[in-house]
Amino acid sequence: MFVINEGTIQLPSTWKDESINVLTTAQGNGTGLSFTISRDTLPWGMAFDSFAKKEIAAIASSLKDYQQLALEPMQVDERDAMLSEFSWSSAQGPIHQCMVLTAREQRALIFTASMPGLISQEQKQQILGLVATFQFRTDEDATEATAS
Repeated sequence: MFVINEGTIQLPSTWKDESINVLTTAQGNGTGLSFTISRDTLPWGMAFDSFAKKEIAAIASSLKDYQQLALEPMQVDERDAMLSEFSWSSAQGPIHQCMVLTAREQRALIFTASMPGLISQEQKQQILGLVATFQFRTDEDATEATAS
């Protein structure tokens, strides 16, 4: 059973979720903060800390004028997580991002807030507050959703 906000769909058990959810504060055609949730799989035998460092290094090497602003361990739903705050230059101008990586077993989730220009300290705290509300779905949650 695969659950999204709009409903559920029966998928073969061998399929895996590689979707990206994109949420935004933009109104109309204006710019605003975008918040994405993406998924990945930790390579066999790789610890979360190694995975997070590898992902952050890959991003750093691929973005123009990348500048690391903060790199801090944290917790999400009582699991290890890593906050990476950075800026870089896009064709449209400077971008400021806060990315939180976490994982349960071999499935990683990456929460990324992006803002043209600069994310204020108040906005950063709101972003981290949103991430702090995340709770991994348990097997019991999936069973309840199926029974409903």
